[in-house]
Amino acid sequence: KIIFILLIYFTSINISSSDDDFIASSNCDFVSANYLEELAELKNLQKIKIEVKDYKKWITNSLEAMVDKNPSIGPKYKRKFKAKIISIYKFGECIHDGEIRLHGDWKDHIQLQSSNSLASSLDVKLENGSISNFIKFKLFLNGTRSEREEILLTAILKEIGLIAPKTQNIEVIMNGNTIKMLIQEK
Repeated sequence: KIIFILLIYFTSINISSSDDDFIASSNCDFVSANYLEELAELKNLQKIKIEVKDYKKWITNSLEAMVDKNPSIGPKYKRKFKAKIISIYKFGECIHDGEIRLHGDWKDHIQLQSSNSLASSLDVKLENGSISNFIKFKLFLNGTRSEREEILLTAILKEIGLIAPKTQNIEVIMNGNTIKMLIQEK
């Protein structure tokens, strides 16, 4: 009986410490275990901040892709760049390490904004944590997809029981520049 009680005691210590390690490794400013249902729903995500580690190289790469004579975005411009991705909710925010790259076949996925900033559709991969239980997703510029129709179609597909990617409009702040985009799980 004593061995059984000691086994249960040490197992419970290991379980609770591994939970603490998991919560700490998620890099959230709140206890994520208290918000598991909210974190699983994309509708609870308010905005995403992206900070590219080498922003100068990112902008140079994007500009070169934009002015290239080829009407499509070539594979040489779809290099991966390290980034910090911050997911912001009403109840707090989580910081993720990740990679981004240009997304899209045609140059409509790269646009010069009215604020003289450059915006582009992105492929994003998180290296730690998740957003709405996915680690790979796309951010589409307005105009590259029919946002309302895309969101409506995925909602209809889910309602009738078919597999459909989570999709919604989201505010994205990339190195200080704010833009509305469509987020879609990959």
